[in-house]
Amino acid sequence: MIAEDLDTLDPEPLRQALRASRAELAFKQAVIDRRPHENAVLWRLQFTAKSDVDDAEQKSLLDEALDSDLATGGREACRSTDR
Repeated sequence: MIAEDLDTLDPEPLRQALRASRAELAFKQAVIDRRPHENAVLWRLQFTAKSDVDDAEQKSLLDEALDSDLATGGREACRSTDR
């Protein structure tokens, strides 16, 4: 929108544009917030695969930790898009 148009527009289209902008911003922020978590998971997967994870119990603990991290990251992303 051009600044001159703001004086001639009805309030409802302005509200709709603001709502759309807020929704888009919330989505983009959720994507940005999720990136460090995704990078940490990928880093852990990459370097754990190279280390000594021969023990089945260690592998099981790592899988549980990753599942927990992924679940937490998903809930946080959902929470940030609900705002």
